[in-house]
Amino acid sequence: MKNRRSFEELELAVSKIISDFSPGIHLSRFNERTAEIDTIHLYQPGDRRLDAKATARTRMPMYRTFNPEKALTLFLAMDISASQLHGLAEENKLELGVQAAFFLAKAAANANDRIGLIAFDNEIRYFSEPKHDEEEIANYLRMIFERQTEARPGTNLEKTLEKLLSWEPRNALVALISDFCLPVEQETLNLLRQIANQENTTLLSIITTSSQEMPLSLPFSAEISDSEAEGKSLNWNFHSPKEALAYQNSVAIWREKLTADLRRAGSEAVFLDINQDNPLMNLVRYFLNTETA
Repeated sequence: MKNRRSFEELELAVSKIISDFSPGIHLSRFNERTAEIDTIHLYQPGDRRLDAKATARTRMPMYRTFNPEKALTLFLAMDISASQLHGLAEENKLELGVQAAFFLAKAAANANDRIGLIAFDNEIRYFSEPKHDEEEIANYLRMIFERQTEARPGTNLEKTLEKLLSWEPRNALVALISDFCLPVEQETLNLLRQIANQENTTLLSIITTSSQEMPLSLPFSAEISDSEAEGKSLNWNFHSPKEALAYQNSVAIWREKLTADLRRAGSEAVFLDINQDNPLMNLVRYFLNTETA
């Protein structure tokens, strides 16, 4: 059995991913939607945004400069409730969420974008208004990572989304990181839609999952209470191949419905399964795909 990773090991793993896929991994797709390109020029010290098409065309390293008044702001909204502690012996969903948040924050910082953070369970526990301060965000993520045994039950998405709306995001990427283990209420979808409709704002929902865990919206988990979802493992023990197949089909239906609900609310959905090798790669692929879309 693998040992649990330290926060330093998580930082190194994410930094290696950024390095391995750089300059393909950054949030420029959203900047290109929300910001105005000022110039494309040969590399100069300090440049961070490679223009892949111009580089391929000229066979020289060509970089982009954006209008700073239209720079991107990354808003991270992290679910740190007790349900996020479920997972594997070597890593749980909360740690996977921290890894995803650190990946996005690192990519944003590399592009000199502002970063804000809200971490929540039934209440908002930590928040940092958007600013150019990668170190502050890293410190918050370290605190979340190291204090996970203090996780509380309950998830109040509505209060968190209302706080995000109070910041009036514009020219922004809003990343909501949660396991969505409870059914998504209509009020939540309405708030998500309001965020997605903000000026030049992209909403991305990152769903941390475990393929060995059953979300409460599955048909055979309806009798489990919300408090149980936040307080103990919901791993499913199969007694027959038929049960295993029923579970797989139900999970597929759950994912399809959640994805459809989120998309109707204006949000893209990316699933990260802790049981997969390199679960963060789904998020990496999402940004690689949208870079070339």
